[in-house]
Amino acid sequence: MFAYESPFGAAHPVGPAERAVLRDLARVAARRSERIGAPITTYLAGVASAGLDPAERLARLRALLAALEA
Repeated sequence: MFAYESPFGAAHPVGPAERAVLRDLARVAARRSERIGAPITTYLAGVASAGLDPAERLARLRALLAALEA
């Protein structure tokens, strides 16, 4: 199972919806920049949202994806 390691010490499981959004985020990042930008983009999105509860984290990741796709 995948989990974000929160800087606050708690780990939140990453569900199927979040994995799908992170894959889409990597796809958009790879197409909008050099392909090597995709892994660091998804890593930074995960780190930035690590301390949030799962519902809020998913909402923010979806908002980021929507903003990048616009």
